[in-house]
Amino acid sequence: MQERHDPYISLRNPNFPWNVASLVALTLGTQIQATVVAWQVYALTRDPLSLGLVGLAEALPYISAALYMLFLCVAAFGLCWILFALSRSFWLSLRLLVITGMVDDVSVIIRSTLLTLRTPQHMLGRVSEVNQIFIGSSNEIGSFESGVAAKLLGTVRSVIFGGLVTLGVVGVTAWKIPPLRKLDQLD
Repeated sequence: MQERHDPYISLRNPNFPWNVASLVALTLGTQIQATVVAWQVYALTRDPLSLGLVGLAEALPYISAALYMLFLCVAAFGLCWILFALSRSFWLSLRLLVITGMVDDVSVIIRSTLLTLRTPQHMLGRVSEVNQIFIGSSNEIGSFESGVAAKLLGTVRSVIFGGLVTLGVVGVTAWKIPPLRKLDQLD
């Protein structure tokens, strides 16, 4: 007779709720801190470039270890941002934002899957950390680029520029790292 699966067994572990609570507190605290820092810098300077420089300062520790990244999803992400910047329709803009979220989620899942399936077991910890560095720096690098571009080009042009940079990174990566371009299976 097969043992019955209990989907709530982890909830009965007295340490599990503490673990979940600590993760929620950590995430909430990190988001609050980022918002407060950005708000304070902007309140003091009234300069979008300063916000970008804060993002760069937060990302600098991560930049040197960043990994390259999944062509179709990332290219779609960049293209959607360009179309979003050019859109004059609320509903089209909303759909484009939904698509950017979807393709970003897909690229995260593919990267995570590749990481666990393609990394030798003895290197998985180190490779996972480099992946975390990439994930941790991406928003800050984007903040830096957006702040600089908004200051120099204006809001709409800076969003277009960000999308073009994304497409450029995809193209250069596909050109310089052919094994990633030829990867067609996750096993």
